[in-house]
Amino acid sequence: NEEWLDRGKREMDGKISRSVHQEVQERGEDLVINYLDGMAPTLQPTSAEKKFEIMVGDVPVLGFIDYVGFSKDESGRNMKDVVLDYKVVGRAKSEKDAKNELQLGVYGLATAGTKKVGYVSLVKKNKKVQKVQIPYVKKRGAWAAEVIGSVAEGIRKCSLPLTNPNDWACSDRFCGFW
Repeated sequence: NEEWLDRGKREMDGKISRSVHQEVQERGEDLVINYLDGMAPTLQPTSAEKKFEIMVGDVPVLGFIDYVGFSKDESGRNMKDVVLDYKVVGRAKSEKDAKNELQLGVYGLATAGTKKVGYVSLVKKNKKVQKVQIPYVKKRGAWAAEVIGSVAEGIRKCSLPLTNPNDWACSDRFCGFW
């Protein structure tokens, strides 16, 4: 515990106070306990951090899936074949988030036959752990393939569209590419 606090302070060059660092550690401990007590019993993994390499059209795609396995349905009875991505977030991921997320579409392509895809949200603010699952449909995979193909075509043509910097998840504090 002390070593973790001291190391964190050194690695952040003193940018984060000891009390904030300790708060993060305590929140992490609470999230792990809540995960083990509430979420873990509903899951039966067959693989974790599963590496995949697929071709989407003529584009090679490499990735790692956090969780592949089975998950109890909403009634708590039946196990369903599922792919899940774990997120530490400010607010829990919703069904709408899952339906509009490219990442889950790619995971579906990589694991043909998966019945459901979704998220396990570890919510920082209230320390709750929530799961959202949606049926995987081929249409979602086709959309993901179309997006990947479009981006690859833009790169080949050296056509890199401008974007809004407010949408970037990169900052000088947390991103080495800033």
